[in-house]
Amino acid sequence: MAGSAKVSRVPPMKTGAALLVAAVLSIGAMACGSASDSTGSASTVPNKEAGGTITVPHLIGLSNFEAEGRANSVGLSVHFQYLSGDGSGKGIVVDQSPPPGAEASPGQSILLVIK
Repeated sequence: MAGSAKVSRVPPMKTGAALLVAAVLSIGAMACGSASDSTGSASTVPNKEAGGTITVPHLIGLSNFEAEGRANSVGLSVHFQYLSGDGSGKGIVVDQSPPPGAEASPGQSILLVIK
């Protein structure tokens, strides 16, 4: 047939793909916005600033596992000092160095004192 154009149909987006896109957008929004701390109040998520430094998050009062996760999520590594010798490897952060709000370099190690 002369002059006729072939039309192809593009299948609609699958539900799973749509959910994946929504999840990625939600995670991106959370990373750029705020998060809830252990008290349930909103707090700004520490992140890399324009000068290449990281604001050290407040980790005192968190479990050693939660504190390590938060430190790692902003680009810091962690060393632990355990005050109690029960050998469980579990505890609560009672002190940290550098202190909350201090500036640190990406990859810098912070000390968490665990009791």
